Amino acid sequence: MTEAMVLDRYRIIESIGRGGYGEVFRAEDTLMNRTVAVKRIDLSSKTSDRTLTEARAAGQLNHPNVVTVFDLEKDDRYYYLIMEYIDGVPLSKVLAAKSPLAIEEGLDIAIQIADALEAAHAMDIVHRDIKPENIMITKDGSVKVTDFGIARLASSTMTAAGDVLGTFAYMSPEQAKGGRVDARTDVFSLGVVLYEMLTGVSPFGSATPAGIVFKITNLDPQPPSELNTHISRDLESLILRTLEKTRTQRLDDVTILRHYLESMRDAKAPSRKVIKPLYKLAASGLPVEVTEYDGPLGPFIGALSDAKEAVAGWLAKHRSAVERVANAIFGTIFLSFFLSKTGFYAGEIQAVLPFTYAALALLFPRVGLAAGLAILFLPLADYSLVVSVIVMIIIFLWMLSFWLAKPAKTVFAFLAPLSSIAGIGLSYPLFAGLFWSPLVAAGLGFLGGLAVVTFDLFNSNVIHFVALANTFGLKHELAGSLNPATAIATFIRPFGRAPALLTQAFLWAAVAALVSFFSKRRSLSGDAKALAAGAVLLLVGELAIMTAVHWSPAYIDVLLKSWLASLILPVGLLAALPRRSFGLTAIEDDDDEDEE
Repeated sequence: MTEAMVLDRYRIIESIGRGGYGEVFRAEDTLMNRTVAVKRIDLSSKTSDRTLTEARAAGQLNHPNVVTVFDLEKDDRYYYLIMEYIDGVPLSKVLAAKSPLAIEEGLDIAIQIADALEAAHAMDIVHRDIKPENIMITKDGSVKVTDFGIARLASSTMTAAGDVLGTFAYMSPEQAKGGRVDARTDVFSLGVVLYEMLTGVSPFGSATPAGIVFKITNLDPQPPSELNTHISRDLESLILRTLEKTRTQRLDDVTILRHYLESMRDAKAPSRKVIKPLYKLAASGLPVEVTEYDGPLGPFIGALSDAKEAVAGWLAKHRSAVERVANAIFGTIFLSFFLSKTGFYAGEIQAVLPFTYAALALLFPRVGLAAGLAILFLPLADYSLVVSVIVMIIIFLWMLSFWLAKPAKTVFAFLAPLSSIAGIGLSYPLFAGLFWSPLVAAGLGFLGGLAVVTFDLFNSNVIHFVALANTFGLKHELAGSLNPATAIATFIRPFGRAPALLTQAFLWAAVAALVSFFSKRRSLSGDAKALAAGAVLLLVGELAIMTAVHWSPAYIDVLLKSWLASLILPVGLLAALPRRSFGLTAIEDDDDEDEE
């Protein structure tokens, strides 16, 4: 049909897709000299009513977030709905290129959809088919709601009870049951779209329509914060209120929904600047999911990609359990190592305690963390009561700074000295940057650097990476200390004599923050560049510190070997994890279930 003339006025340029019940073309309006979209619908009793419905519904709306309908005409075979041409991409294509969206991106899109629905509801029009395919992201960063083909007046009886119109995955429970609908069904559908934008998955996903309908009408969705830890409690509560199955319990006013969404928006940039890059990303076709691979290794690459996606989905679904297992494993390793150095507990007890901690950490993470600290306290108190109290206060303050709810951070910090002993200590600030936000990563980097120095001051002849001989004698001076002021003065004395010890902690904080700031967690190349920048800064910084403390050539060789070995794990992680569907989602806001 390309280049054909329609109604002696519209020159068809190309097909641009299908709406709910007709094909859509980009065309030139030769009379008005403008580009328009022409939806062509077969003349039949069933589609005629819907065509007239869409024309009348959209024609009543004059709103920047609703596609404008110019005219409705027909010939012997078709209806032609003449609409404004949108230079944009459907939200479904955006989600294929980037999923989940950033919180601000999802909020800004949802706010504009809500704005369009608010205008429709004010005219007594219920859309009934809000879904990503019917939401256009334009080139200039605005949002347009399209396809009012099954819209109806809230007071209308055009659709008989028992008729089910719409798209299953986005239907409200009353819509799925064929019952009467009102504006609250659009609120539900928008809630589904918002959930999908921010988590990357459908709240009621299933392999069959029957399964979808069963979930919509009977099962509550998984809390979205379990899939995306950036989602705040207030935003999660709002999303779940839009997805209430009973209309009387559901957030029933799209205006109120829009106000709530606007109050949660933190972005300083205008909405269009936030959304505009999504159009460019989707229009470029990158990084859309690849399903076919050429060449002799094609089947292997395809299978590997599928496996990575499967792992990504499993990790997203079981994130809390995975973190519990990781915390238990790393905490057990640290306790075993620490207890082996102290010899405080009897052999049988010393063997059992780490596994006791592991069991508690798996079942009750916060209780396990408290038990681990109690296990540490007694050997430290035997060495020096004052030192043990000071260490516990420091750890408690560290935990308190994250509201005592993030065991992953506390356990992660203890990995720094262990990784240094294993020869891969320089990977610690890189991992901190990949997994946490800049501020938290900087804190973890500083604490990790300080932990390595402190551990070496008590247990090593040479401070790791600084290449400074340990002549401070803290282990003997602090043993049995009872005066807190003297103990603190003794502990900080090495840092005054050798500022390089504290400089390393600041270096690790800067590296972790740098990697976190530039890591977008969406493309392999972007994260690789962030990791490379952090690794270079780390190497240059450590060399500068060595220069300040009069290093010897032998230490340079040790540093380079450790630096290269430390890059293996982060680089392997970047290559192994799928970027689009899981990526390296930051976990700083993850909350455990109420296990106590």
